[in-house]
Amino acid sequence: MQSNRFDRDAYRKRSAESRERARQHRVMKARNRFIMWIVIVFFVALAIFAVVRWALPSSEGAIDLPAVSPVPSAAPDSSASPSPSASASASATPVPITKTDSSYQSENLQITIEKKVLENVDGDKKTDYYVADIVCKDMSLFKTAFSGDGDSIPRNSYEDPVTISERYNALLSINCDNAGYLTDGIIVRNGTLYRFKPSDRDLCMIFSDGTMKCVKENTIKSKDEIASLIANDGLLHTFSFGPALITDGVAKGDYSDSQVQTFNPRSAIGMVEPGHFKLVIVDGRTDENRGVRLIQLEQIFKDLGCTEAYNFDGGQSSIMIYDGKIQNDIAGRDTPRSLSDILYFAESAQ
Repeated sequence: MQSNRFDRDAYRKRSAESRERARQHRVMKARNRFIMWIVIVFFVALAIFAVVRWALPSSEGAIDLPAVSPVPSAAPDSSASPSPSASASASATPVPITKTDSSYQSENLQITIEKKVLENVDGDKKTDYYVADIVCKDMSLFKTAFSGDGDSIPRNSYEDPVTISERYNALLSINCDNAGYLTDGIIVRNGTLYRFKPSDRDLCMIFSDGTMKCVKENTIKSKDEIASLIANDGLLHTFSFGPALITDGVAKGDYSDSQVQTFNPRSAIGMVEPGHFKLVIVDGRTDENRGVRLIQLEQIFKDLGCTEAYNFDGGQSSIMIYDGKIQNDIAGRDTPRSLSDILYFAESAQ
C-alpha cells in the first residue's frame, strides 16, 4: 500500500517536472521567436533606411522665403563729381582676354594656378598642392552648380565633376561641400535657399560684394535671417562643411574637435580681400603625396595672406579642374569621384 502511494507521488512529481519543462520550453521558443522578429524588423528597417539614404534618388528644391523689406541705402550725392578712378574705368579700353595652360585674364576675372610642394609634412614625406589665385571683379562669375538638372540638391545622384564643369563652361572649378551627401546644413546657391536645417558646423558665406565670412551655422536662427542676408546683404552662396580655418584674421589653431585630423587630401577656399580668393587643393593618399593635417592647411592659408579660410570636403573628392583638365592627382584615382556639386568660375553662360 505504501509502495503504491510512493509510486503515485513519484509519478505526480515526474509529471509536474515534465509539465514545467514543457512550459519553460514553450516560453523559450516564444521568446526566441520574439527576438527573431525584432531582429528581422530591425534589419528590414535598416535596409529600407539604407535604400532611401544611399540608393534611392531624390532631391531638395528651392525654398520660398518670406518677403523682406529692403534696408534703405544712402542716396548718392548728385553734386559730387565722379572720381578719377571711375572716370578712368569708364573710358578705359577693355582688357583683352589672354589664356595659357595655367592662367586666364579678362576685364573681370584673373586666374593663376601654381603647383607647390610642402616638404616634411610627416617626417621626410612631402605633398604637392595647387593654389588658384583668383581676382574676381564681377561676383556673378563666382558660381556653383549641382549635378543633374541643376535645379535642386540631388540626393544619391552624383556626377563626374568634369562633366558638370563642361556643362556650365567653367574656366576653373573645384569640389565644395558635397551638399547632396549631407542631410542638414544651410545651403544657399546662386542666391537661392535650398536647405535650412542649421547644424553645429561652421558655415562659409560668399557675398555679392566679394566678401567671405565664416560663422557658426546654428547662430542663424530663422529663414527670415537668411532672407535678409540674401535681399539686403547680397548673400550668394553658403557652404556647410568646415571647419573654418581662419575667421576675421584669427586662425583656429586647435582642431582637436575635428573628426578628420589625419593626413588627407584637402580642398579649401580663402579670401585675401574682397574679390580676391585662393582655392587650394592638396594631394594625398599616394606613395608620392602624404596629404596634410588641418593645422598645416591653416598654415598654407596664413602664408597666402588670407583673412578668411574654410575647409571643404576632402579625400577622394578633392579635385581642381582648369580648362577641362584635371590639375591634381585626385588621391591616385584613375577617374574622378562623382560629386553632387561644384564651385566654379565662368564668364560664358551655359
